[in-house]
Amino acid sequence: ARDSADRVWIVDPLDGTKEYGLGRSDFAVHIALWDRNVGEAGELIVGVLDLPAQQRTLSTIDEVGAPRTIDDARAVQLIVSRSRPPEIARDAGREVLAGVLKVEGQTSHGVEVLHSGSVGAKVAEVLADRADAYVHDTGFYEWDVAAPLAVAQHYGLVASHIDGSTITFNHRPPWVTNLVVALPTLAPFMID
Repeated sequence: ARDSADRVWIVDPLDGTKEYGLGRSDFAVHIALWDRNVGEAGELIVGVLDLPAQQRTLSTIDEVGAPRTIDDARAVQLIVSRSRPPEIARDAGREVLAGVLKVEGQTSHGVEVLHSGSVGAKVAEVLADRADAYVHDTGFYEWDVAAPLAVAQHYGLVASHIDGSTITFNHRPPWVTNLVVALPTLAPFMID
């Protein structure tokens, strides 16, 4: 079975079922390949993130440039789950983050919270420069995270657990407790 396999496909055929059912465009299809023999705990070696309603596909074979930095002329855009916003996106957490960013000279325009459906759609918003970071702290399945994480890392974003530790795959249960995906210049302020 997959526990002993050297390579495991991690697929989510419809991330954002609710959004798809409502006729929205913020759903995605995820395909990732994990290899046990790469890195210390195995690594994702392929990732494809497809947003069919947006006619957009992102993958680990795309040519990419250097990741952008925080735009100090506007508020930091934090994208989160509509139904389960993380602590950092609530009023007190957002104010603390805004204060730290101001003191550190990153931006004096605060933090705005955006919402989107699927994990893939949220990561795609960061990659499209419409958000600066995505944070989720209530957990989800490996298939929700694998392809978006692989693509985000390929594009030069920081993608890890909220405490900065590496997200690993092919576990039982297949659960990822939390996730932060952020611009490299913003990540130090997002990771505990």
